[in-house]
Amino acid sequence: MTLSRRGAIAWLGGAALAPLAGAPAFAQDRRRPGRDENVPAQAAGGVPVTGRALPGLDAFDGVVTQILHAHGVPGAAIAVAHEGKLKLARGYGYADLQARTPMRPDTYVALASVSKVLTAQTILKLVEDGKVKLTDRVFSWFRDLPLPPGHREDPRLSEITVQMCLHHTGGWDRKVSGDPSGWGPRIRTALKLDAPPTPLQMIRYMKGVPLDFAPGTKQAYSNFGFVLLGAIVSAVTRQPYPEAVRALALQPMGAPGLRLDGDPPRYNPGEAKRYVLGTEHPVPGGNSRMVMASGGWQASCVDMARVMTAIDGSRTGRPFLSPPMLQAMLEPAPGIARPSPDHWMGLGWDAVQSFPDAGGGKRYSWGKDGGLAGIETYVERLAIGANYVLLINSSPQRNGEDGALALVKPRLVDFIRQERAWPDGDLFSSFR
Repeated sequence: MTLSRRGAIAWLGGAALAPLAGAPAFAQDRRRPGRDENVPAQAAGGVPVTGRALPGLDAFDGVVTQILHAHGVPGAAIAVAHEGKLKLARGYGYADLQARTPMRPDTYVALASVSKVLTAQTILKLVEDGKVKLTDRVFSWFRDLPLPPGHREDPRLSEITVQMCLHHTGGWDRKVSGDPSGWGPRIRTALKLDAPPTPLQMIRYMKGVPLDFAPGTKQAYSNFGFVLLGAIVSAVTRQPYPEAVRALALQPMGAPGLRLDGDPPRYNPGEAKRYVLGTEHPVPGGNSRMVMASGGWQASCVDMARVMTAIDGSRTGRPFLSPPMLQAMLEPAPGIARPSPDHWMGLGWDAVQSFPDAGGGKRYSWGKDGGLAGIETYVERLAIGANYVLLINSSPQRNGEDGALALVKPRLVDFIRQERAWPDGDLFSSFR
């Protein structure tokens, strides 16, 4: 049975999960030792639990396993780091329901739009190195791409900058004209291609599509803006996009294990299968290489924790980007109204939030979500110095419905914020 959003929230607030409600629930088992499982443990409803948690932190296991069991969620992988040290790395439930393969901390999960974090960090590194400017006009790299037959170019394309693509203010609004990331068949027909479109072929086609609004005047989430950024990475470095990201970002971050979705679309070895919530048969794996820069990467929760703790410098000793570039990453889009005075979209981040600190300055949090058929993901750096990664191999049955992410994420954030005495130790060395 699949519950509606209202029914799910009501269930969580009812008697079945009453012991998990509120702050005391997370403290009730603090004196229990942590587990180091080579064989999956069984929790609520027989949900397997794998991985490691430092002493006391395994109290959160009951929260996740009861949610997964109650709502038919196949699996989740969670990593939590504090001050650059990995404190919890768990797999819950199943990566493959048919094979009964447990989810593990080193299971690969499709990141969906969390992939944009990698593209954004690579572009910002090129800006820092003086090879790209935030004010550069993106279509200047693609002047030689001919328009599709019978199409005319929107003159406003020449106004779109790198910064606008990072801030989602480039002029594309998928609520108005649709999301070009799903236009593969249309592009293939228009350009008379014998194979699925490449990023450059997508850009060629989009040169003949009118914008939905004047660049820089509105903020509307755009996958295509990050396809452009990925193509710029390749053009500037003269390397294929994946190799450039690995060399400029993943290797320096100490996270070389990330990889791209299978091409042609398929499941890679060691990858979690993807499920629509409430079903038992996986949806097709992979993702179009046309949109790899906006949603094509895969990672384990541990490797994404390495990425997040490199971005803020908590694990590596200094942030991945220089202080001025890190500050630029956190700035809101100029001329765009914010949802609130202390909450906005950053460069490559869906949610940046500022908090006053004791010294009169500001502390920041930043986060990014992702979703595609069979996947929900979220990564966040909290202002208290903790990073977490949440990867779920299911998605809601209907667009706009809340899935498992809406159930697990608030509980996880509460758990992290309520921790006052983090146990000593660092589990990063336990994972390759």
